[in-house]
Amino acid sequence: MLKITMVYEAQLREVAGQAEAVIDAEGVGSLLELLQHVAGQNEQLRPRLLAENGELLPSLLVFVNDQPVEHSAAAARSLADGDTVLLLPPISGG
Repeated sequence: MLKITMVYEAQLREVAGQAEAVIDAEGVGSLLELLQHVAGQNEQLRPRLLAENGELLPSLLVFVNDQPVEHSAAAARSLADGDTVLLLPPISGG
């Protein structure tokens, strides 16, 4: 069984309706597949995580176990049971 903890920061927390969730990611092989899986379960999150082509949004910061993941590496970044994925959207302000 593959359980991944998703942590939503800033406005993603509001859109997801929670700050944290444990995702059953059985059958998910990579970080990108996990985000596509989550986006498929929550249509409001989809445009905040993925571009129209299904790739990771370039403005989204993603960390796995407190280590940043480059967008180009999301499809190759494998996940293990108990990993924590933190999603941090771009923050604007003045």
